[in-house]
Amino acid sequence: MRENHQVNSGTVREIRISREKGRPREEIPEGYFQAGFGLRGDSHSGPGERQVVILGIEARRRLADSSGEGLCFRRFKETISTAGIDLSRLEAGAGVRIGESVQEISRTGKDCYPECELVRAEQPCALSREVVFTRVIVSGTVRKGDPVSPVTPAGPA
Repeated sequence: MRENHQVNSGTVREIRISREKGRPREEIPEGYFQAGFGLRGDSHSGPGERQVVILGIEARRRLADSSGEGLCFRRFKETISTAGIDLSRLEAGAGVRIGESVQEISRTGKDCYPECELVRAEQPCALSREVVFTRVIVSGTVRKGDPVSPVTPAGPA
C-alpha cells in the first residue's frame, strides 16, 4: 500500500485522444472529461475504473533514458501528460482536480507483458509503477496548461 505523501501541484502538459481504436493518439488543446466516462470522443473511454490514463513527463523521460526498452515504451500513450506532480504517490481513492474536472485515482501501475525484455531481465519499468488510472467524478473541460492538484475529499461518485 502506498503512503499518502505530500504531493505538490503540477500542470497539464498534453491531452491526447484516440478517435478510433488501433489508431495513434493525437494531441488536442483541450477536452471534455465526462463523469463516469472519461474523455468525450476517445475510443478508450467508457464506464469502469480506467477511464483516463495519466503519466508524468518525468516518468516519460525516465523511460527514454533507460538502458532497456519494454514492449510498451513507444506504443503506450497516456490521455493526460502532467509536469511537476507525481500522482503515483497518492493512494487509490485520492481525488485530483485537473482543470475543471475532478478525478479519482482508481489504480496505479500498468500490467506488464511477460514477453517484455524488462520483465524477463527483472528490470524496473516506470509504466508498471507510475501510470495512474482515474475515473472522472466531476465533469469538466481540461486544457493544456491547466493546474493539477490533489483534493480532499474526492467528490461525488
